[in-house]
Amino acid sequence: MLRRLALPILLVVSILAATAGLMRLRFDTDILSMLPGNLPEVKGLKVFHEAFSRNNELVMLIEGGEEDEGLLGEAAKSLGEHLEEKGVARRARWQPLWMSEPEGLSELLAYLWLNGDPAAAEAQAVKLSPENSQAAVKASLDDIATAMEGMDMVMKSHDPFGFLRHPSVAALTSSGEGGEAFESADGRAHLLFVEAPEEIDGYRSAEAWLIRLKSEVAAWQKADGGNITLRYTGEPAFSSEIGRAMETDLSGSIAITLGLIGLLFWWMQRRLSLLLGLTVILTLVFAVALGVAGWMYGKLS
Repeated sequence: MLRRLALPILLVVSILAATAGLMRLRFDTDILSMLPGNLPEVKGLKVFHEAFSRNNELVMLIEGGEEDEGLLGEAAKSLGEHLEEKGVARRARWQPLWMSEPEGLSELLAYLWLNGDPAAAEAQAVKLSPENSQAAVKASLDDIATAMEGMDMVMKSHDPFGFLRHPSVAALTSSGEGGEAFESADGRAHLLFVEAPEEIDGYRSAEAWLIRLKSEVAAWQKADGGNITLRYTGEPAFSSEIGRAMETDLSGSIAITLGLIGLLFWWMQRRLSLLLGLTVILTLVFAVALGVAGWMYGKLS
């Protein structure tokens, strides 16, 4: 009696163990996980990626032709507002945040001075000292009185102590550097950063969001897009593309293997019952193998 029940019990236990392992199995869509993890360079890249990457932010590149030079900023603004209005984006950025939220510039300035060149910070502290502050204000007033450019006059009248003259600020505020780093120098390309409305916890949710977003982008293009071309990059795009490719490759390999073995067995035996039994056994073997991988590794890359 026990011998007759041993095989069914073993089969049931194998199926349950494989199912539990499959539930734990995840596709790792991180490109860095495919590199040797013991290399210091890879470890550094992973730390940088974890600290600075934004898993919920998609980067869109808006490209136009010669007739669109200098106009893509307005197109990016229109598209960003459309995506926010339709609820497929929590926030869309087509320009630096300090241009739409100038109160945040003070925090940025404080960060730049705190983490910048110590010599520059010391020189600024000397300028703000009680014995030098009056002279600094007087020098700024003299510069305002003799300023030939309106920008210098406005900047110094609002910033007599020169906080905005930090070396790093020039790169952020210079409009000659391609639209504050959002637009290319020739005006034919513009960046749009789109934040997902919900947390993205895997490649499936990333793919679902991208489908919704691209649908709204297509609707916007029909109304206002003209001949503009849009491209997508960023963590959600990578995750969706890599995860879907891994899933397709895995399912395709299993299907092709089962099909070839089934055809070979049918050609040799010509017995349908044996063919069905072999198919069930092969499917179980694949499931158990993936279940073991789920228990041992937890993810596939």
